Order: sequence, then structure tokens, then C-alpha cells
Amino acid sequence: MTMIIQDKELNFKIIEDDEISDIIKNNFVIALDFDGVVTNTSELKTKYINELGYNIKEEESGKESSLKLGVLKEDYLKGSRKAYMESPEILPLEKDFLNCFFELRNFENVLIFIVTSRYDYMLPHLQKYLKFHKIKFDGIIYTHENNKIDELKKINANIFVDDSIFKLKEILEKDNKFYQRCCLVLFRNNQNKNHEIDKRKIIGVNNWNELGRLLKYIVIHSKNI
Repeated sequence: MTMIIQDKELNFKIIEDDEISDIIKNNFVIALDFDGVVTNTSELKTKYINELGYNIKEEESGKESSLKLGVLKEDYLKGSRKAYMESPEILPLEKDFLNCFFELRNFENVLIFIVTSRYDYMLPHLQKYLKFHKIKFDGIIYTHENNKIDELKKINANIFVDDSIFKLKEILEKDNKFYQRCCLVLFRNNQNKNHEIDKRKIIGVNNWNELGRLLKYIVIHSKNI
């Protein structure tokens, strides 16, 4: 696993595996996907896919939905990655993210990580974006679209939030009991609002105010704090 931390100037720095255990020791770990959870990508994603000759709606702009409608995989990737890597002035944060993020920062012994499917070449944009908004996470892990479960286990994540029901299902396919050690949360947005979830294993939230309340409740009532 490759993990990045940010220095005082919010520049990225890769750390060694043995440093990770020291960071997470005796802490409560919240892990967040980035694109679609921290950032609001659906409008731009829909726009850029449609510029390639399609006519999909925002609720159809998720990978599985758009491919079923005939969007070519290469076009989906081109449009979505253009959205993910837009300039910070154009790509918005999710509404109320910053307020909730800084509220969580007030809790002692709580760490907030990014666990994203991004690739190496996308990291300079991520660094620029976080610098622009002055956001500092305790660690950033990128998985190259691979199943995120191994990384979540290595950082001993207590909560993981993703906007892709398919990413969450991948985790449960590899370990059907993982939700018992890590609370799995689907962040609802226009791309996934019609996706059904197994409420016994996955919690759905509709916005950052809901998510913030959930995270604070779990943190406060956790035996780890």
C-alpha cells in the first residue's frame, strides 16, 4: 500500500508502511472516497460525457448506468476523468462538506483518510485541489480502481464512505462480514439515488449534514474514543 501525507504547505509526501501503524495507533479512523463524496462531480461528468455525442441524464452518469445505455467505456472514462480533474474553481466541493469536515477535526483521536480509486497521474491535480481549499487529511491512499478492502483493513478503518454502491458491494463480495468491523456508508447523489442497498450492511445518507450527524454519533458512542 502506498500512502501519502501532506506537509505544512499541503505538499504530498509518500511514507513507508511502517509509519502507517504509528499514525493509526489508538485512533478512530474515518475513510472517505474523494470523487463524488468530497467533490460533487455528477453535473460536470454528465456534461463532458454528453459532449462526446450522448444524451444521458445526471442520474444515468454512473459507470454501470451509462454503459448500459450504450456509452462506450473509453468515452465514459474520458468524460468522467475530465470532470474529476477539473480545476478547483470549476469542480465544486459537496455542499456542507467543509463545515462537517472541520467539526470532525475538533474530535480528539479521530483521523480522516481519503481512500480513492485514482491513479498516480491524477495525484498532482488532487494535491492542487486540496491546496486550493486548504484541506488537510491524515492520509491519502489511491488504489488504481482496485477493491479498497485491503487498504481499509491496513488502516483499521472504522467507517468508510463511498458514492459507488458497486465499490461497496465489491468489498462485501470479498468479505461478507466486513461491515461488522467497518461501518459502510453509501453517499447518495444524483448518480446513485435510485440504487438499492442492503440496509443490514450499508447505511445510506443523502447529504453531508446527514453524514456529519452519523459520523459524530458513531464517534461519540465508539468504545475506541
